[in-house]
Amino acid sequence: MNKNVLLLASLATLFTGSASGADTSVTITPSFASEYMFRGIRLGGPSFQPAAELSRGDLIVGLWANLPIADRVPGQSDPELDPYISYTFNINDQLSIVPGLVAYIFPEAVTAHGFYGVTGEPNLAVNYTVAGVKLTPKVYYDVILQGPTFELNIAYTVPLEQVQGRMRGAARKAKAPLRQTNREKKTIALTLERA
Repeated sequence: MNKNVLLLASLATLFTGSASGADTSVTITPSFASEYMFRGIRLGGPSFQPAAELSRGDLIVGLWANLPIADRVPGQSDPELDPYISYTFNINDQLSIVPGLVAYIFPEAVTAHGFYGVTGEPNLAVNYTVAGVKLTPKVYYDVILQGPTFELNIAYTVPLEQVQGRMRGAARKAKAPLRQTNREKKTIALTLERA
C-alpha cells in the first residue's frame, strides 16, 4: 500500500502546475499523503490533498482539501475543506508581518456527535531573516476551542547551481534535452508546534 501511495505522490508532482502574469500567479498542487496528521493527531489514512492558491502581490488566497482514500479514522468528519487568506506587510528586507485567516469546513460533520461543521483560526506570523536563516514564529487562535497554537518555522535556502550544472553535463552526455526551470534554490525547513 505504501508503495502505491508513494507512486501516486510521485506522479502528482508531474502535474503540479502554476500560471502567472504581471504580479499574479495561480498554483494548483495535487498531492497525496500516506497519513493525514494535524498537529500531532492522526486524522486519517491515505488521502488526496489538493490545493489551489492565487497570489497577487502580497495577497494570498487559497483552498486546501483532505479527501480520504482509505483507512478512515472512526469518528472523523471527512472530507475537509480549508479556505485561507493572508497578506504580507513588508517592513524591510529582513522583516515582514503576515496576518491571516483559515476556515476549517467539514461538510459531512455530524454535529449531534459533537463535531463542528465550521471552525476558524485567525493567525499572525512574523518573518525575520538573519544570516540567510528565515525565522517565522506564528500564532493561531481557534475561535471554537478558544485557545492558541504556537508554531515556529526555521528555513534556510540552499543554491542549487552546482547540482543544476552537473545535471546539464549529464544531459549533454546522454544527448537528452534538459528542461529549463526557474527553481535555482531549494529551501530546507523545520517546523515546531505547541498547542
